[in-house]
Amino acid sequence: MRAADVIGRAPGAAGLFASLGPSFVVGLLHSESHVLGGLVIATLAGSGAVAQLVCARLSTHRAILIGTAVLLVGVVAMIVAWRCPRRCGSSPVAR
Repeated sequence: MRAADVIGRAPGAAGLFASLGPSFVVGLLHSESHVLGGLVIATLAGSGAVAQLVCARLSTHRAILIGTAVLLVGVVAMIVAWRCPRRCGSSPVAR
């Protein structure tokens, strides 16, 4: 059952990053470039491909543990960056 939970949540997080990431980065860098937004999507897809190649020989259990940990770290880093606009730059999200 735990594997199903992870498999269900990972695409949701990827969808969140794919939909909000480009506007977040463009707003954070104060740029109008659509290339920067596209780089977010390319980075997301590229990191997924690299992770599959690197983790191909891991056991299923170990891959799920590592993947869950990396997913949590990424979500926490995004929340911290969003919540600390003074230290991390200006927040592109209107409050």
